[in-house]
Amino acid sequence: MYRLMSLIGGLLLGRSSTSKQGVIVIPGIIDADFTRQVKILAYALQTPVTIPKGSRIAQIVALENILPHRQCPKEPHEKHRMNRGFGSTGHDVFFTLDLTNRPFRTVRLQCGSHKFKLKLLLDTGSDVSILNQLFWPSDWPLQAPTSHIVGVGGRRISAISADPIHISFKNVRVVAARLSAFFLMASAEQPPILKITWLTDNPVWVEQWPMTETRLQIAEQLIQEQLDAGHIRPSVRPWNTPIFVIPKKSGKWRLLHDLRKVNEQMQAMGALQPGLPAPTMIPQGWSIVVIDLKVCFFTIPLHPQDTQHFAFTVPSINRAAPTKRYEWVVLPQGMRNSPCMCQLFVDWALRPIRQHFSDALIYHYMDDILIATKQPLSNAKMDRLILQLEHQGLTVVPEKLQRSAPWKYLGWLITDAQIRPQKITLHDTITTLHDTQKLFGDLQWVRPIVGITNDELLPFLSWLCGNDANSSRPKCGVMSRTDAFAALIKKGRDRIVEIDGKEPADISIPMKDEDLEWLLRHSVALQKALLGFADAGPVWVPSRFTRACPPARIPSDSENDPDDNDLPGTTSDDPEPD
Repeated sequence: MYRLMSLIGGLLLGRSSTSKQGVIVIPGIIDADFTRQVKILAYALQTPVTIPKGSRIAQIVALENILPHRQCPKEPHEKHRMNRGFGSTGHDVFFTLDLTNRPFRTVRLQCGSHKFKLKLLLDTGSDVSILNQLFWPSDWPLQAPTSHIVGVGGRRISAISADPIHISFKNVRVVAARLSAFFLMASAEQPPILKITWLTDNPVWVEQWPMTETRLQIAEQLIQEQLDAGHIRPSVRPWNTPIFVIPKKSGKWRLLHDLRKVNEQMQAMGALQPGLPAPTMIPQGWSIVVIDLKVCFFTIPLHPQDTQHFAFTVPSINRAAPTKRYEWVVLPQGMRNSPCMCQLFVDWALRPIRQHFSDALIYHYMDDILIATKQPLSNAKMDRLILQLEHQGLTVVPEKLQRSAPWKYLGWLITDAQIRPQKITLHDTITTLHDTQKLFGDLQWVRPIVGITNDELLPFLSWLCGNDANSSRPKCGVMSRTDAFAALIKKGRDRIVEIDGKEPADISIPMKDEDLEWLLRHSVALQKALLGFADAGPVWVPSRFTRACPPARIPSDSENDPDDNDLPGTTSDDPEPD
């Protein structure tokens, strides 16, 4: 290697022709004061590889001295490299340049049928195009990369696009219409997946509670929805705790999992926030956006070693088939550490947003997020913010997105002029357990205002337990004569179907025709009890019953001659039953 006073060394690089053959040369730096023979380090991707004699497999790029008038000096205690090892002993020199007019262009990015516009910095010499994770659409698939991104901020974990991305400019045709080797990359750090600390490894097995056929069908439907969403998976673990379904006010049903026995085996993580954030700290006149996340627990994965503890069983009717068993792979509702793990996950998802909107006030509690800025967020910034949350795995509820006054946040009603509690009245009439639950719900709204502590609420928590489940209870209500008829008809029809496998051929009601006609017009219970019976067979009435009280007859569609004196379905030779 020749030495010149204007050079500080050389950069050893592999040739592109060698790389095509599968031989990778490891780059290195050689000082100008190196006197030994230059050796290279290389490896082959696949063996064997044949390289003809005399082929050039590497090259040295001379590094000129960019310091003015002199060569890069060495410290007094430093020696020349001479014939010592491979590398560099010189000072690190970094080139920086302030750009006042950077080449920004508005480009159109398209992956499949989804496309959007974005303002990007152009670099004609770049080999990889990088897109901030804040702007990466959530429905564009990603895959693990073979390299990493290194910049001023250090080394970042990244993800590479699984599909080609088409880039086009205004008034310019599509650039690289087929991007087979050209991908956009989005930096993506791994989410915090905490492992639960268990006090014991002994499996918990609690038998599944019996459910009615209707509730079992609803449970199977809800479980299929969770299975399709990827929230549960089939399991054969030795853990089991019961599930059940409850109706909502909206008419839908909710799937619940009784995890009380499992919670006793885990170590509590504790609360991360001692209280709710107060919106009174928001400066007056700032713009506010309130975001509500959809089913936050179901977007946070469980540690793979913890999923087996949250298994459950779906029974089959009459044990006609083996039971189906599943386990949760996301945070289940009812687990004692789910709130803590949810707060950590959402806080991790908000970190890039906090960095991007450094001047904004961002309040976060569980799945409720409040963002306050001096100037209102534009639609483009709001869309990017939502895309960032979706990219992190969180889903925003569009109908609960609040961008104008009044805002409702954590029990507060925020307007342009004042901040007050949403509810300041208490339900103080306590007669049932449900009334007690309403009272405690009201207290949760006013606790941050009046400063009610947990110790002050502790004496009243026993009210929520209710009475002993085995204690005697009075009869619930009194049924009217019409409701009693309806209940008896439904019970009789169900019992006959269980025994005979089909609907009864006869229903006799001890009342007059005009009374039955009037009740059918005004009693919903009786209408439901006789629903669909018009298609049943002929009516047969015992003779002694007709002598005692001529009953009303339910007309049948199978009666061909209503004027026939004989009862439908019988003949004159049939003996009269006892």
